Amino acid sequence: MTFSANLQLHYRPDLGMLTARWLGESELGQLQQEYGAVQQELVAHGTRRLLLDIRRRDTPNAAATQWFSQVWLPDLKARMAPATLRLAYLISPLRAEQLRADSAAALNLERAAAEGQSHALDLFYDEGEAVRWLLADTLA
Repeated sequence: MTFSANLQLHYRPDLGMLTARWLGESELGQLQQEYGAVQQELVAHGTRRLLLDIRRRDTPNAAATQWFSQVWLPDLKARMAPATLRLAYLISPLRAEQLRADSAAALNLERAAAEGQSHALDLFYDEGEAVRWLLADTLA
């Protein structure tokens, strides 16, 4: 399903996983709408596994990462409770380096991925590894 020119959503019922694949850059307002569509699809399918492919997006700024970690993610967790969400971000090595260079964005991401959260979030360069990680709790 294509939500916008920049976002494709695909639900895999065999894996109980939603993939959100960005094809280009989105301004913050559009990005918020796109993440709203991601949230709507997760809730509609009742899945807690999300693969976010952001390899084609520019490096997020501090405002976007702050909104994600302090608004979108807490709201999603509340809607999906008591399920434990698993979010795998598929990124490029260049994007990872850019994230590390932006201290405010890196701090927001670190907070979102911190141990002890009621969700799991990790970054991956390889889609197969990301999917294996998303499914790991069902394979054990």
